[in-house]
Amino acid sequence: MKILFITNSDIGNTTYGGGKASAARFALLKQFGSVTVYPVVKQSNKASIISLLQGNYPPLRNDIIREVLDMCKKNQYDIIYADTSVCGTLIKELKKGGIKTPILSHFQNCESDFNAIRFGRSNSPKSTIYHKLVRREEKLTLRYSDCCAALSDRDAHRLKELYGKKTDVLLPLFLKDEVLDLDIESADRKRNKYCLLFGPVLYPNVEGFRWFLKNVSPYIKIKTVIAGKGFEEYQDEFQREFVQVTGFVKDIQSLYQNAACVCIPLFHGCGMKIKTAEALMYGKTVFGTDEAFSGFQFDIDKAGGICNQAEEYIHRINSFLEREHNFYNVYSREIYQKKYSETSAMKRYRAVFKRLCQSIEK
Repeated sequence: MKILFITNSDIGNTTYGGGKASAARFALLKQFGSVTVYPVVKQSNKASIISLLQGNYPPLRNDIIREVLDMCKKNQYDIIYADTSVCGTLIKELKKGGIKTPILSHFQNCESDFNAIRFGRSNSPKSTIYHKLVRREEKLTLRYSDCCAALSDRDAHRLKELYGKKTDVLLPLFLKDEVLDLDIESADRKRNKYCLLFGPVLYPNVEGFRWFLKNVSPYIKIKTVIAGKGFEEYQDEFQREFVQVTGFVKDIQSLYQNAACVCIPLFHGCGMKIKTAEALMYGKTVFGTDEAFSGFQFDIDKAGGICNQAEEYIHRINSFLEREHNFYNVYSREIYQKKYSETSAMKRYRAVFKRLCQSIEK
């Protein structure tokens, strides 16, 4: 099978959620055959301005559309996998250009809602233009793709609410297993255990971590560690007696393995959270808001618990520390393997590809 993988993520950069999730999908697709990657990623501010002047949602440009169309005419791809919802104009032009290859578009969130979070309450010309363009792209994606996949029921319902058209299938978030020879015994209680807040510097993370440090960290019986690309710039603001800011960490496995628990205080967002799946993968107990667990389906109390208020975090974390003597959560790891691993995803993707190809043949 020959697959064209169109993505707006840098699959070589796994220091952020989007890149890590796209890299996992790319690795899975390679098990189906040969995969050609076409990245539609930001090149420069000048290129983004050109996109806007052409009426496209950056970083999509007319030359990209022409190049992809030419590639599809020269190569007999079996499937075109659009790893994004904001290439609707490209998909439309492929169909108008006579491309018969089935196109699967995978919505990683509702990009319109993500833009609302990105720009906040700004009513600037830029936010207005981006809002208009992203809605058009998603609408075209839903109209011209042969199959549209959402990550979760929440995203599917939201897309139907916004655009009046259903997605066709759910393809939840998954991660390639990065746990190497996990030593469960070393997860026993030690003095250096901590409560981990992990993620790159993005507005929802900064907002949530700042709230947690003020309202939760002073009242729990364990140190809080903040790690993630860019957070080294927040040391002056966040560092204190009971809080350690490490910023970028290369050894992710040790970071998780040495944590007593993981907390995910997110109050805004869309899609499914990589950091939630990652914590499950490493067998950690996870405490988070409703947003942190959105799209996941398992017994959350067994894996940790939902905490939307400071008092809930404080009570659950302190009770957990008093109760547990081993910080490896067997249930979390089992749920990851059963529902959010590459192995579990393979079954879903194989079924979707088979159905998609059969529908085109008819």
